[in-house]
Amino acid sequence: MIRLTVFLTAVFAAVASCVPVELDKRNTGHFQAYSGYTVNRSNFTQWIHEQPAVSWYYLLQNIDYPEGQFKSAKPGVVVASPSTSEPDYFYQWTRDTAITFLSLIAEVEDHSFSNTTLAKVVEYYISNTYTLQRVSNPSGNFDSPNHDGLGEPKFNVDDTAYTASWGRPQNDGPALRAYAISRYLNAVAKHNNGKLLLAGQNGIPYSSASDIYWKIIKPDLQHVSTHWSTSGFDLWEENQGTHFFTALVQLKALSYGIPLSKTYNDPGFTSWLEKQKDALNSYINSSGFVNSGKKHIVESPQLSSRGGLDSATYIAALITHDIGDDDTYTPFNVDNSYVLNSLYYLLVDNKNRYKINGNYKAGAAVGRYPEDVYNGVGTSEGNPWQLATAYAGQTFYTLAYNSLKNKKNLVIEKLNYDLYNSFIADLSKIDSSYASKDSLTLTYGSDNYKNVIKSLLQFGDSFLKVLLDHIDDNGQLTEEINRYTGFQAGAVSLTWSSGSLLSANRARNKLIELL
Repeated sequence: MIRLTVFLTAVFAAVASCVPVELDKRNTGHFQAYSGYTVNRSNFTQWIHEQPAVSWYYLLQNIDYPEGQFKSAKPGVVVASPSTSEPDYFYQWTRDTAITFLSLIAEVEDHSFSNTTLAKVVEYYISNTYTLQRVSNPSGNFDSPNHDGLGEPKFNVDDTAYTASWGRPQNDGPALRAYAISRYLNAVAKHNNGKLLLAGQNGIPYSSASDIYWKIIKPDLQHVSTHWSTSGFDLWEENQGTHFFTALVQLKALSYGIPLSKTYNDPGFTSWLEKQKDALNSYINSSGFVNSGKKHIVESPQLSSRGGLDSATYIAALITHDIGDDDTYTPFNVDNSYVLNSLYYLLVDNKNRYKINGNYKAGAAVGRYPEDVYNGVGTSEGNPWQLATAYAGQTFYTLAYNSLKNKKNLVIEKLNYDLYNSFIADLSKIDSSYASKDSLTLTYGSDNYKNVIKSLLQFGDSFLKVLLDHIDDNGQLTEEINRYTGFQAGAVSLTWSSGSLLSANRARNKLIELL
């Protein structure tokens, strides 16, 4: 465990948001609490300042590296949770891992590659990806014409195939992985003169960025471009069909893959990707995801047993539209009226559905979808999820940031009037005749504009304050919050929960810098 402490200390030294706190040296198994820290529930400002260091600790503790704490794991493996029973999450999921590394890559970008320790962790992930891609598994194998095996959702931590029954394939994994690794190569080119840190070292399967494109990114892009129209399981691994989250992250992968294929002089593949990007974009806009009758996005249109509300919709918007991202290919950013209404209707439902939300006027603990029955161990009644709640807050931070950063008017669509009137601003005080208009425009820099931007910040904070009420005293986030008691439930120290809070805090910090 001393190696873990040394490693994390090296990482934290270059993470500007971290507060120095002595790391735990006690050997308590696969989970270590953050030493010398107790959550201050009475001071939100203090907590939001201190918590990032704690969340980074728990996130990085779940990533293996040479001589790391998980002796059976390979460098670059992300363990979803240290929990090995009730529930057993001691596996590496392709999707969760890629999303986790998007958080690390954002940190590398924000600090212009100064944190080389963290960058090396990313490169171990890329190396491990090469290995996993070539592991034959129940979804298929790497040598099949369309790389069917890349759609395998999870593996054992020693990089062997998980062969028990599972919801497979899951076609969002290769897309998120291609996006994350492509984004890292862009960061290397921009901030480190194209120089990789581990290239050519013993056991590393690439010697250059070009190798990474041809050996690792291109196979995933081939899978995306040949599988976007095929059926797969959803983000929550429960239903097979077509899904908004999967389609949007696939489009994101293509939007990053096209310029990368040009960089590495792959013209035939560039042409193929461009055709598939256009076809997928048309499919997203015509497949029933956008439901004008329901006035929100339907996550899985073919699923008649659900109404279609799902936190996966706004999570997809956030993951595919990082702050400062100038991607023009990918639609459905957080300012999209259907994305916002999906979150609004889910929030209204959850305020009534979960007993613990009776204490909150604005934000609330948010669940996956209204019909959820997974309780963190088995099935009975679903609970709010930590990551869905953190991402809800991030949605409103990002909405305000994007408008401020680009010095754009804030346009409130009629579809979102109820959202604003309920939680953000009394629109009648801004324009007494707003209800008769299709949209309400707040001019950039005006008093009304400034007031609403501040209200968006406060509304985002209201979700994080919910997390503060229910987080463990040691600052770790599990998977869920019990809907009745408010105690944490499900897998302990869920990696994705830590990452979602870090993402929300990052967006909040960037917004505050502009205010």
